[in-house]
Amino acid sequence: MKRLFLFCLILISGIIFCQEKTQKLDSKVIAATVFKNRALVTRQAEILLPSGRHVLAFSNLPTDLQNESVRVAAEGNGVIKILDVKVEQRFTSEIQQDNIKKLEQKIDSLNQQKNIASDKIAVYNSKKEFVESLKAQSAKFVNEKMLLHVNNIKEWNDMLKYVGDNLRNIYSGLREQNEIINAVEEQKNAIQAEINISRGRKTKNYKEVIVTIENNNYGKIKLYPSYLVQSANWYPLYDARVISENKQAELSYFGMIHQSTGEDWRDISLTLSTAEPMSIKSLPELERWFIDTKPLPVRHGAIKRIVDFQNGVSYEQNFGIPGGNGSISGYVIDKSTGDPLVGANVTLSGKNIGSATDLNGKFLIPNIPEGHYILNLSYIGYQPQNINVKVIEKNTANLTLPLQAHVIRGQEVVVTANEVAQKSAISQLRATSNKKEQVKYTNVYAKELSTSFEIKTKSSIPSDNSQHKVTIAIENLPVEYSYTSIPKISPSVYLKGKIVNTNNYPFLEGEINIFIDNDFINRTFLKTIVPTDTLELALGIDDKIQIKKVLINKFQESKGFLSRNKQISYEYEIQITNNRPTEESVLVYDQLPIPMNEDIKVNLLEPKKEKEELGNDQKLEWNIRIKPGEKKIIPVKYTVEYPDDINVYGLE
Repeated sequence: MKRLFLFCLILISGIIFCQEKTQKLDSKVIAATVFKNRALVTRQAEILLPSGRHVLAFSNLPTDLQNESVRVAAEGNGVIKILDVKVEQRFTSEIQQDNIKKLEQKIDSLNQQKNIASDKIAVYNSKKEFVESLKAQSAKFVNEKMLLHVNNIKEWNDMLKYVGDNLRNIYSGLREQNEIINAVEEQKNAIQAEINISRGRKTKNYKEVIVTIENNNYGKIKLYPSYLVQSANWYPLYDARVISENKQAELSYFGMIHQSTGEDWRDISLTLSTAEPMSIKSLPELERWFIDTKPLPVRHGAIKRIVDFQNGVSYEQNFGIPGGNGSISGYVIDKSTGDPLVGANVTLSGKNIGSATDLNGKFLIPNIPEGHYILNLSYIGYQPQNINVKVIEKNTANLTLPLQAHVIRGQEVVVTANEVAQKSAISQLRATSNKKEQVKYTNVYAKELSTSFEIKTKSSIPSDNSQHKVTIAIENLPVEYSYTSIPKISPSVYLKGKIVNTNNYPFLEGEINIFIDNDFINRTFLKTIVPTDTLELALGIDDKIQIKKVLINKFQESKGFLSRNKQISYEYEIQITNNRPTEESVLVYDQLPIPMNEDIKVNLLEPKKEKEELGNDQKLEWNIRIKPGEKKIIPVKYTVEYPDDINVYGLE
């Protein structure tokens, strides 16, 4: 009885052991939601399973996968329970050895083909020697016949035909086998090179998600693991094309995506989000702040900083970084202006890891094994740069990296677009701008604290440290033109376009390229424009409206009997001419001097304005409506009076 019980126990244990043997799944990335500085990746795997308990593994996952972010969902027939999910670190040495073994097996197979070809060559060479010797003997035999005056022409022809046919077949066979050997050698060299590369690679680690499930029915089960990775980000980019004829603007809203997670995203459902997952949402607490005449102990939670003055790197302790690793963070800026460079590539030399800068020029390369590295910086239009950086365990290296713009000198280059293509493109833009229905590129989900842009078409974003553009939306919006001029500074009239954001989602801050019709005008930085807010675009100078400020008269006179004062009178005309075919409004600005001494008096004679209207900055403002072909004149007259015994500086 005891033996029977023991046998049953061993049998049940064996069944359980067999059922819980880990099965590796073939999975693929099906969706990704990209945030400002990370991404939520979703994979899918299918497997046919009997009922019971099963241990399944998703292998070769990115090393910067955040363990605490892993979630797994399942669907199938019957009840499926997720019993356990854990993340483990793995290494690629075994995989590399398996690949090398397979490649070596291919070389063995090729060597067998080469040996067979060599054997055939040896046979052909033996035949060749025999036929060559036969040819020599036949010539001797013919000569003997000729001396004896016994010469059979038929025998001679038969001998020549036999020798010729055999030599032809032999040489053809030799060529064929030599070609086979050459082809085999080329394949062997290529495979050997691949083996050498594999052996030269350092062991890389990866992560594995192990899922334990229990199902009550036999059938196909789909599993959907999701996890956050840090080596991904996105930022917005815009093109605004203003069609001058019908006062419409085609605003193209793009997402620039970068990812270096180590896994390519092919034909996935892509979403861009403004949310910040895993960021601190609760209000921090103030700790008590002590002061004393004696040195105080380091406060709990204080951060230790190390500064490398030679390389301009400061280190900040971060105990959340895995053991043996550190990280590099910082900003990439324009060396001349100090402006942040958006989308600059920052990579580690010889490594397939890196980052791209965000809207603030900031980058982060997490989870780097401690050691010395060369940081490569590159940005279009700027000189590349290499920086030596030391990575310290559980520390973030912080640095600011300036890049110098390229200076290009040479002959003038004129770029001319195809006229027919230009007209066709402009006509198409004008046609589409009159349509009320817009092409929908994304599904937009505007939440209280964030907005998500779900790209409607499948997207492919490789892990290549490069920027990839996807279209979020193309909106045709009406433009309200306005003209502004400060003729005292510049005899030009500047055109502005005002566009109201009529969407239910914001235009996030980012770079915007501005075109009028098909001409590039300007590149500027767009601040966040919320729904119903107005976007203002600087559209350049309109030469069809002319303006200038002309000095008509200036004279100086003395005033007073007992205390003599000087008075300088100024008379100007601001002349505006509208050569456009339409009536326009022009906002004109001018100013009066602001006295910094109470003895200096400035009096405005024309136009008549109260002192309160001028304000502290003494600005003059006119909103002029001017018809086609019309010329208008704005008179400006004022005086400056001051005591005769002082000098006044700053006058015109």
